[in-house]
Amino acid sequence: AGIVLLLGIDTFLDMGRSATNVIGNAIATAAVSKWEKALED
Repeated sequence: AGIVLLLGIDTFLDMGRSATNVIGNAIATAAVSKWEKALED
């Protein structure tokens, strides 16, 4: 019964981890584009 509860909670935590990864990737992409002067101001 305990593992089912953990898996249910982990679903919501996984959404947070995924959102953090997406935001981090977007910031890194923007930073590299800025450094390489590939992004218009």
